[in-house]
Amino acid sequence: MPKVSALTLEDIRLCREAQGVLLLFDKLGYTAEGSPVLLDKDELEFSPADAQNIRALYLLADQEARLQVVLFELETLAAARLRSLAANFLNRGGHYLLVATDDYRRVTFINPRREGGKVKIRKLVVDTRHPTRHDLDVLNGIAVAGQDPDALYQTQCAAFDVEAVTNRFYREYAALFRHVAEVIREQNKGVRQLYDDQYLHAFTQRLLGRMMFLYFIQKKGWLAGDTQFLTRQFREIQKEEGNYYARVLEPLFFETLNKRRENDQSRWGPIPYLNGGLFDREYDFILHLPNALFDPYGETSILGFFNNYNFTVTEDTPIEQEVAVDPEMLGKVFENMMEARERGKSGTFYTPRPIVHYMSRQALLGYLRQETGLEADLLKAQFEIGEGDNGEALPRLSVEQASKVESALNGVRVLDPAVGTAAFLVGILHELVALKRACYLAKGVDVPRSSALVADWKRHFIAESLYGVDIKPEAIEIAKLRLWLSLVVDLERDQIEPLPNLDYKLMTGNSLIETVEGEPILPPAPFAGEGEPVQSGLPGLPAPAAQLSLGIGAAEKAQSELLRLKEAFFSAEPEQRSRLRAQIQAKEREIVLRHLGERIEDLQTRVNRIARKGAQVNWRGMRKEKRQIERLAAQMARLEDLRAQ
Repeated sequence: MPKVSALTLEDIRLCREAQGVLLLFDKLGYTAEGSPVLLDKDELEFSPADAQNIRALYLLADQEARLQVVLFELETLAAARLRSLAANFLNRGGHYLLVATDDYRRVTFINPRREGGKVKIRKLVVDTRHPTRHDLDVLNGIAVAGQDPDALYQTQCAAFDVEAVTNRFYREYAALFRHVAEVIREQNKGVRQLYDDQYLHAFTQRLLGRMMFLYFIQKKGWLAGDTQFLTRQFREIQKEEGNYYARVLEPLFFETLNKRRENDQSRWGPIPYLNGGLFDREYDFILHLPNALFDPYGETSILGFFNNYNFTVTEDTPIEQEVAVDPEMLGKVFENMMEARERGKSGTFYTPRPIVHYMSRQALLGYLRQETGLEADLLKAQFEIGEGDNGEALPRLSVEQASKVESALNGVRVLDPAVGTAAFLVGILHELVALKRACYLAKGVDVPRSSALVADWKRHFIAESLYGVDIKPEAIEIAKLRLWLSLVVDLERDQIEPLPNLDYKLMTGNSLIETVEGEPILPPAPFAGEGEPVQSGLPGLPAPAAQLSLGIGAAEKAQSELLRLKEAFFSAEPEQRSRLRAQIQAKEREIVLRHLGERIEDLQTRVNRIARKGAQVNWRGMRKEKRQIERLAAQMARLEDLRAQ
């Protein structure tokens, strides 16, 4: 049996050619020849599209002819092509581990499988110039270690298990979070706010959320084109004996990412203006954070921790998952940070991706059947088609049917009243985009899953269709990050637009409470959309009396102005946000106060009416009416208190 020794980072760096990849598997104990065996792609009967994409392919290892490791040199690593290659080999029988690359700067290790009749892949994308501890852990996890081919394949499946990676990530993240919070408080003993545990928790979460976001956009090369920007800047500051947080991160957060600049220039090179509120300065005190907290070589540091993992900005689907830290991790991290007792009290629970996927589709399916009148099976197929399953067996929409579906999508409104970290909104967003792609395919246009057009669709759906409320402010912060990242994933550097402000799309509040002190304080909808009945009040509450002083016209005007202000806020620049926020709050206050005033006036009118009747009969036989006046007076007093508050 070949001797197996643990891989090192240098073994991964040597994967700059086919021979280097073969040596990696040889070290893991696979039965490998002295050099890669070149295979004839014409003999393997690939589809024309796959054959055109393959430059060369090699057999690297063969475990008893039951598990083979095959290396592909490809023109493109597009997901559809990788899944097609996986399907080709799975149809031959046996087990496979596929390796694909276009230039050996990235080498992708692929674990193919068939589940529920569908070909699914899990993949590890390795940057051979900058391998991570995560790469080592996964690859060392597929060592032969004396296993027969069947057992070895199961070992590979376990090593490529995304859940195992995320579980380890957020266990380590929780320890990092506690350490960072302790350092923040210890190093800033004079700052009163940091002695408030809730404030410190939120402050720490925002810092780490910003850092995680930076790692995602760094992966895309948006930080001056340098995928190692954060580590490289630490080294430069260390040479100058400067403070990393004060000299690099604060200027990057508050003077670069949050400010529009000519040609996106910064002192480091081109860095995009992102807007969105993530990089608004939320503190007015001088904050000191020592370099040790960020040292990329430190065991308990922020950069040291994040550098150990691979980050991907690709949004996973049920048929394709990357074994890396993806945007969904933000939600998992938040939910893991809740103690078990606190999770139960607050109703915060992690919803697995397959359940989100299923429920999102079911919700949209019911809506689309009602709006379009199309058959359920036809609509179900469009989710699969739009996701990239272009099998001929699936029924396609006609051009006329596609127009009906698009019209319904333009009118859809989705509210998650306990949004948490936006798992369902992101799931719904993914399905909405899949349906749009299916509609375009029906018209003969194949839109790539990641493109500027898809980003435009997402921006439209976020602006017009998606809403969320949660009782926890930190959940809303993570939910915003999730939606921002969903926009980022589809854009190239030259397509970047400022991120939208989501303050009035995702809001902190208690969705279970529709009243204050038992009193509804929101006015009824004063007008309805085309074909919709005018609502008389909030669901489950008695309809208030007809509006008195405000009148339908004034109500329409007030709410129309509020809508206009919120639409303007969605894309507002940082310097505009504070002014617009004040105007929005003033308009909301005006609507609520006027409504409360009308309620009080209505109650007073009812009291006066009873009083006039009582005066006419000297209150004889009106004991019931007297009690009614007392109740109305008590209600008026409560409303007066609310108006004062």
